[in-house]
Order: sequence, then C-alpha cells, then structure tokens
Amino acid sequence: MSLDGVLLHLIKNQLLEDLVLQRVDKIYQPSKHEVVIQFKTKQGTKKLYINTTGDSPRVHMIDKTIQNPKSPPMFCLLLRKLISSGKLIDIKQHNLDRILIFEFISTNEIGDMQNINIIIEIMGRHSNLIITDSENKVIDSIKRISIETSSIRPILPGILYHLPPMKQKLNLLEDDFDTIIKQILTSSEPYISKSILSVVDGVSPIFSREICFYISSDTNLSKPINQDQKDRLIFILGKIKKDILNNNPTLNIIYDHENSPKYFSFIDILQYGVMFSKKNLQTPCLLLDTFFERKENLNRIKQKADNIIKIVLKYTNRASKRIKIQQDNLEKSKDKEKLKSIGELITANIYKIKYGDEYVKVQNYFSDDLEEIDIKLDTKLSPSKNAQYYFNKYRKLITSENIAIKIIKQSEDELKYLDSIFDSIVRSDTDNDLLDITQELSDVGYIKNKSKVIKKSKISEPKKYISSDGYTILCGKNNNQNDMLTTKKAAKNDIWLHTQNIPGSHVIIITNGTTVPNSTIEQACLIASVNSKANNQSLVAVDYTHIKNVKKPKGAKPGMVIFDNYKTAFIKPNYEICESLKII
Repeated sequence: MSLDGVLLHLIKNQLLEDLVLQRVDKIYQPSKHEVVIQFKTKQGTKKLYINTTGDSPRVHMIDKTIQNPKSPPMFCLLLRKLISSGKLIDIKQHNLDRILIFEFISTNEIGDMQNINIIIEIMGRHSNLIITDSENKVIDSIKRISIETSSIRPILPGILYHLPPMKQKLNLLEDDFDTIIKQILTSSEPYISKSILSVVDGVSPIFSREICFYISSDTNLSKPINQDQKDRLIFILGKIKKDILNNNPTLNIIYDHENSPKYFSFIDILQYGVMFSKKNLQTPCLLLDTFFERKENLNRIKQKADNIIKIVLKYTNRASKRIKIQQDNLEKSKDKEKLKSIGELITANIYKIKYGDEYVKVQNYFSDDLEEIDIKLDTKLSPSKNAQYYFNKYRKLITSENIAIKIIKQSEDELKYLDSIFDSIVRSDTDNDLLDITQELSDVGYIKNKSKVIKKSKISEPKKYISSDGYTILCGKNNNQNDMLTTKKAAKNDIWLHTQNIPGSHVIIITNGTTVPNSTIEQACLIASVNSKANNQSLVAVDYTHIKNVKKPKGAKPGMVIFDNYKTAFIKPNYEICESLKII
C-alpha cells in the first residue's frame, strides 16, 4: 500500500502545525534508508521519521524509540553538521505530488546563517532523501543516482536539483471542479476508476474504487454512467474536497481476516463491507505509524517464525506418512476374515487332504451359494499345519489392524496438536509469543537441542477483554496459556469456550458465580472465533460450557481437553468489535 499525494498533503499540514519554527535537537540514522530528526518543542520532543526503502517509503511523526547503530553513518554525520540546532521554517509540497520539501535555517562552521533544504521523494523504489543548498544544488542524498544509472535525472553532489518528470493531472483541491468532472467522464479510459486515476493527481487505486463503489456499488464501474451516477460522483468528490480543505478527513485502516493491515486511506472505505475490519485514527501521522508498525511487526514475526514452522512441518509430514502407512496396513487386514474361513474350511475337510497336495476342493459353507472352491496348500506342510498357517496369518492381521488403528489415532491427535501450534504461530503478535511456542515445543520433545530455546525473563499473559456487561474475558495465545486458563485459573462455574473441531484459543468468561447474560456469551463467542483458525470464515460454530464439564485427559498434549454438556453458538468473526473489547 503506497502513500498517495492527498494523504501526504494532510501529513504536511500536521507537520506544519507541530514542527515548523521548532529547533532540531538530535538526528539519527537507524538503517541505510531510515532517518529520524528529533525536534525540541514546548510540548516535549517530537520525532520526524523518514523512510526511503522501496517497499514502504514514507514520512511522518513517530512516538517510539528506534534502536540506532553504535557509530552513526557518514550521511547522518553530514545531516548533523548541516542542520543540528537549526530551525525548520517551512514545509512545501509540489502540487499533490509525493514530494515534500523541508526548509531549514541553521549556522555553518564559521557562524553564518545558511538555508538547507531536505527533499523527501516518495516514489516506490526510486524514493530518496536529498539535501540541497540555497542555490538548489545537491549537497548529498541518501541514494546517489549516477549518470550511468539515470542520464535524465542524476542525483549527485554539486548537480542542480530538478523535480522528477510528472504526468500532468488536475489538482482536486485547487483546479476547477467542473473541469475535473468533465475530464473524468470524457477520458479515453473505459472504466471510471481508471479515469479518476488518469485525471486526478495524488490519489490511489483504493480511492478510485471507493468512489465507484459509492456511485454504483460496483468498484469496476464502466462508462458511460447515467445521470444519477454522475450526480453521486459530483457529490462525493465535492464532499471529499471540502473535508480535506477543512482538514477533516476520515482516516482509517482496513485489516484483513488475519488482522493484518491491508489498506489505509483518508476517506471512509466501505467497499469491503463486513469481509474486512476497520479502525479509525485521529491524525494522518498516527495512521501511517499504526499501519506500518503493525505490518513491519508482523513481517518480523513471520521471519522469526520460519524456523518454528519448519519444525512443525517436519513432524506434520512424519505423522501424515505414518497415517498413510497404517491405512495401507488396514486395507490389507480387510482379508483377515477370509483367511480365518479358509483355515476353518481346511480343518473341516482335513480328511480329504493328503500330505503333499497342492490344492483341496471344498464346499464353501460360509457362502450363501455354497459353491465349491479350490484352496491352495503348501506341499511342505501337513494338512493341520496348512490350517494353522491360515489361522496364523489371520491373527497377524488382527494384531496389525489393532496397531494400525492405535497409530492412526495417535498420529491424528498429533496432527491436531501440530495444527494448533501452527495456528498459534500464525496469530503471534510479539517475540514473546514465539518464545512461548518454542518453549512448548521443547517441553513436548519436538525441539531436542535445548540451546535453541531462549528462556524469557517475563511470563507472557493471555489476552484480556471486558464485555459490554462488564465481565472479564480471558483468551489464551498458545497451548500452555490455554492449559493454564482452563485447568488452573478458571473456577468451576466460569464459562469455557472454543471453536468447534477447529484449532483456536481457550476462552474463559470469569463469572464470579453470577449468571452471565447472553450478550456477554455472544461477545465471548466472537472472541473465540476471531482467535482461531476459522477467523476468515463467514460463520463459525463455538462450543461453550462450564469449566466443571471440561477435563484434560492424562498424558494429553498441551491445550488438548475433552468436554461434555455443552451448547453451540454460531457467530460471524468481527475483528473490529473484538478489538473494541480488548484491554491493552
């Protein structure tokens, strides 16, 4: 999801209000393509964060502290030399392009005043941070662009800075509104969403699709459109323009069914209905900070989870192979009764058999037709030993069948457990969550090398929610927490909930001996559905009962329980409602 020009305009307005005429306090460069400029204000320190990576370029304020290298890079030292103790005097945006120009005034080495510009270009993999002087000459950039790389627009010290070539589009905030509408309707693009993107500057695809959704409930609306749709187009674009000019946007993040941030926007996004959840934010900087912090945290967790996933997949494959082998053995054991019948037929007709006979013809009294059949004999065995041979094969298949059934049951239980581990990994939000899972895998013997397990200094806590009726609802984040909640923390009259036959968290309603209203039970069911493997389904079955009806079998793996005397509710997962109940 890229940062568009209109949202950058809103960020600029917030930065103008919070940072202009404020003095630079500190400058850091956490990584090759990240810069943090800290300002000292009357309200305390404020940090401007600049990211020029190709996958998530952006500029906004942040609250968190980012770890910095022990020795600052040369580019960071240059920034400190140029603007340390300087003052930010203005921020400009070129039209609605994704370019911000920060104008600083500072003193040079001999005490003279100097004007320094820091230009932030948000352009995907071409994003850059460029420092220029009062004559608009490049002092340096975080990414130097040589003449060999770009003969059209090199970025090197001493070269005069030029804006990148841009497509000529109309500015929604400044250009004639009737002209904008006319060009959208008459552009050569066959779809309205494509027309909006080709005509209007500084907007993203999700914006254009949302406009179409408002017009016709069709994000892929084609031309021509009728008068009612045209009137709705004029109204919605006019309203958005007014909201932006009045600095009153609707800032929101769209989360997918795995609670991963998918889109952000400065207008209310309705096109996904109840399929995805949504969160509204107060300021554009907070919008970006919240979106990317969550996204980068999930990416970091995903990378760290790879080793755990490999372990889970290894044992999953082993269990699946065992099941396949034992299913083949069960298939072979289907003939066991036939072998027993042959042994009995030989015994019943033993008087007909001579030592050395290859076959004996007997009447099959186990068949309704009583037909005659030939039974193959071993010429080296006596008649009685031939009968015993078939009885022995029958008994071996009985034993093989019993072993196969037992191993299949054990392997299926193991697959269920490993599936629950995988579900916990997918829903992990923090490093501690992964450490909990690693410790659990070590405890049950899946990780043999104890040195791979890092002991935590602090035990992580289950998720905590408060229902609309004021009841505390606890939710385990992994199997060990599930066991702790169900077998130790919960009282016998507390209510236990879990998704039906689907891996997920154990959820506990703390009743304090009272009768829990249906609204709280419904909200707890919602929490159970969201914190499960079924969180992307349209309808989820959730079983619930009192804790006294839940038992943990002896020797069962973490998180595995049995229960009875339960009821089942059907609920649609909803992240937005679930998050509104959560206590941070």
